[in-house]
Amino acid sequence: VIGDRPQGLDFLLGVRLSGDQGLLAGLADGSVISKALGQAFFSIGLGSGLMLTYGAYLRADQSIPKASRTIGFADTAVGVAAGLAIFPIVFQVGLDPSSGPTLMFQTLPRAFSAMPGGALFGLAFFILAFFAAITSSIALLEAPTAMVQERMKGKGRAAIAWTIGTIAFVIGVANALSQVPAVGPNGADQANFWNTWAPADAVAIFRGMKLLDFLSASTDVILPVAGFFTAVFAGWVVSAKTAKEAIGFQSDFWFNIWRVLIRFVCPVAIAAVVIYSVVIVPLLAG
Repeated sequence: VIGDRPQGLDFLLGVRLSGDQGLLAGLADGSVISKALGQAFFSIGLGSGLMLTYGAYLRADQSIPKASRTIGFADTAVGVAAGLAIFPIVFQVGLDPSSGPTLMFQTLPRAFSAMPGGALFGLAFFILAFFAAITSSIALLEAPTAMVQERMKGKGRAAIAWTIGTIAFVIGVANALSQVPAVGPNGADQANFWNTWAPADAVAIFRGMKLLDFLSASTDVILPVAGFFTAVFAGWVVSAKTAKEAIGFQSDFWFNIWRVLIRFVCPVAIAAVVIYSVVIVPLLAG
């Protein structure tokens, strides 16, 4: 407990300005704004084709602005609820809450094993995580499948989906192997190529990261960059009339606000965060 607040709640919602883990330090080295932007894009599928895939199947009478508000609110609410459920367990058993992607695959299993009824809670958690991942994977698989199928003039959709899915599965297995602890129980040596390989060790912002950590960190850059070009396309290439009709804005006032945001605010803000965290901070550190 910190003051009058549980430690897990303080870690999740508390604001710390000073110190190595404080907000000011995170802003100075670019880590806070880069990870926050990357997480926002990743969480709701922006920049990865996920929203485009779902949007392609919307009925003409469905309101995209209303659906966007619902998705944003629901995503935030579920994320906060998950944090409130997970971090108290992590602190209760004395594990590292800042483990990143390894929190789910290494830290949480240890946390579940140390709590009463942990096997049941752990089983339920990973079953839910599986269904969350598989449903998102289906949507992610649709975009490359549709692209290849279009280039092949509509032939072999099943074969294309199986091929791309198999490639993704193999990459997933490599990611899982990269999370096997190098030192096992009782000090056993479990080191192998995957859990010792740092694929981008020469790049300062990815130094020392194993495969899964590297891919997770790289999405903090790749997704915002893709989002930047999407905003530029939607704001500067697509005509105002086409955009208004396609999105379904009923009010000129809200459409004009969206138009300003998508043309000026979003591209400039995304570019500023990416350039600062990926280019300027490493140059200053070097």
